[in-house]
Amino acid sequence: MYLSVQVFKQKTLTFVASKTMTDTLGVFISEAGTPTTTTHGVREQNQREAALADFRSGRRPFSAVAERGLDISGVDHVINYDMPKEIID
Repeated sequence: MYLSVQVFKQKTLTFVASKTMTDTLGVFISEAGTPTTTTHGVREQNQREAALADFRSGRRPFSAVAERGLDISGVDHVINYDMPKEIID
């Protein structure tokens, strides 16, 4: 129990391949009790900025994103849930 509580206080950034899977994974993790945020290109810029601010501050330590190339310091775990469609990503 102690391990799981500590892990979910650390920042975990999860990359997914599609916008739909980003939201699906975010809902799944949130329903499991972990504060989660998601971001992808369909969201308005202010929504994406708010989601990343919540993640950076630790208010929502788990983030599922459909965008590669984010540079965020202090991330404890990075998960490639899906591989990107393009190798450059």
